[in-house]
Amino acid sequence: MTLPAESYQAGNLVPRGVTITWQKETNSGVTVGAPREETQTQFAEAIHAYAAGRQAGQPVRLILFIHGFNVTFPEAAAAIARLSFGIRSDALPVFVSWPSQGAVTKYWNDEENIEASVERLRPIFNLLLSNPDVDEVEIVSHSMGTRLVARILSELQLQGTSLPKLTRVTFAAADLYEGEIQGLWPRICTMPTKGWVFYTSKNDFALLASSIVHDAPPIGDSRTRVFTLASVDTVDASAIAPMLHGYGHSYVIDNPLLPVDLRHWIFQGLSPSQRGLIKGTRLPGVFWEITK
Repeated sequence: MTLPAESYQAGNLVPRGVTITWQKETNSGVTVGAPREETQTQFAEAIHAYAAGRQAGQPVRLILFIHGFNVTFPEAAAAIARLSFGIRSDALPVFVSWPSQGAVTKYWNDEENIEASVERLRPIFNLLLSNPDVDEVEIVSHSMGTRLVARILSELQLQGTSLPKLTRVTFAAADLYEGEIQGLWPRICTMPTKGWVFYTSKNDFALLASSIVHDAPPIGDSRTRVFTLASVDTVDASAIAPMLHGYGHSYVIDNPLLPVDLRHWIFQGLSPSQRGLIKGTRLPGVFWEITK
């Protein structure tokens, strides 16, 4: 994957697998190279090589990204490149792709594919979350991908799987409904050792459409309420997620303030107040707000 030189500043960390191009004034954005098929052993060896290259005493962190609805494989690869670069960390970026149809009109097909992907991708999650060369796994899931994460974690918990390396879980613009998360929450709430963050917005046109389809707002839609859960830091990103930019839905990738907030949480362990967030004022939930 490549990023344009304009997005790079001297001294910034470059994530593994990302190359900075030095062509001036390029408008190409992120370019994704042709995929290369590897065996499970080869993939494990690549993680081992990354871990072996770390300085002694530094934790080996893996950022695991799960994309949402209407995202193709190349688009998911570009998203994790942009996200990991925005976080400004040399943690190992990995994404798990499920077969989204990559079209707005295929929403119902994507819902069916999410259901079918839970069992197929559960072993992949288990392998990543238990890799012996990794110290911490930070999951960042977006949109409909939050359904996949919640359901797979629930299944792993039901199977009695121990996942001490699962450190943090982020749900951004979650296209996931209150009834399901409330049902799964007692099983999955303690699985990440250092907590959860939910990013939500009242300007999310994609989730507005989802709420019309399902006759109920998903938890990432804060138009009528801000959904909160005990032991979760819910962050309303409405101020930096305008509807005219990516339909107000892709702010975790598009807006540079979100990766900064993630960096402060993941790599510095800062609380919402320490990250400069302010207490929300919409009752009854207790939540935080990002300001410009």
